[in-house]
Amino acid sequence: MRTTDKTNFILLQADEKESIGDFIKALSHHIMSNPDDNYVIDLLGFADIDQENIKQLISIHVSIHPENYSLVVLIDQLKVEELPEEINTVPTLKEAEDVIQMEMIERDLGF
Repeated sequence: MRTTDKTNFILLQADEKESIGDFIKALSHHIMSNPDDNYVIDLLGFADIDQENIKQLISIHVSIHPENYSLVVLIDQLKVEELPEEINTVPTLKEAEDVIQMEMIERDLGF
């Protein structure tokens, strides 16, 4: 797994030959060990994402969201109606940056 520090978040991306299952395990461990950051999880390189993978991401999101941090998933392999409402999912990095910025503003305003 590769991590890239951005201005308001950490981008988590899989290594080239990493499976979706191994990537989710690695990012789960990383986020649980470092919950005090905003995260963008890049799933754009995976063709074999299923609902079980998404459920695992929801449990990660639930653990950091009450701590006032954001988690956004980059995904374009599933249709909008297949994606859960419990987590933020967007198709581009720019949209992920916008979601994190908006959530930071909402937290600053007390929402």
